[in-house]
Amino acid sequence: GKVLFTGLLLLASLTIGLKSVVIEDRIEKLWVEEGGRLDRELAYVEETLGKGSGGINQMVIQTGEDAALLTPDSLLHHLDVLKSATRVTVEMDDVTWKLSDLCYKTSMPETEIQFVETILDRLFPCAIITPLDCFWEGSKI
Repeated sequence: GKVLFTGLLLLASLTIGLKSVVIEDRIEKLWVEEGGRLDRELAYVEETLGKGSGGINQMVIQTGEDAALLTPDSLLHHLDVLKSATRVTVEMDDVTWKLSDLCYKTSMPETEIQFVETILDRLFPCAIITPLDCFWEGSKI
């Protein structure tokens, strides 16, 4: 009886702190250096345009069996993963969606000519930030 009571008392005292837990689900708060340039720019956009403005973030997190993720083989595997992720299409309600329909990219004036739209879409791809940006292979995404 005493062991069960002590266990329940310990469990109850540890769960008191759970009522004040706040789960952070904003990617920029989880992965951006606090006080850094990007953090200041995001704060400016939020302050100027309001909360939720400035776009939608998609993130690919790659983990490995060992701790060495910055090896040439791991980075080439990361390149393959990103290439595959950027080519995913989803069909819903007879409309086919691609990453380029949702991602952040330089806005261009709308045209009525489909051929010009296709060329502009390829000239200004999605903004993808990756460690591969430091290498030539980053240009292949």
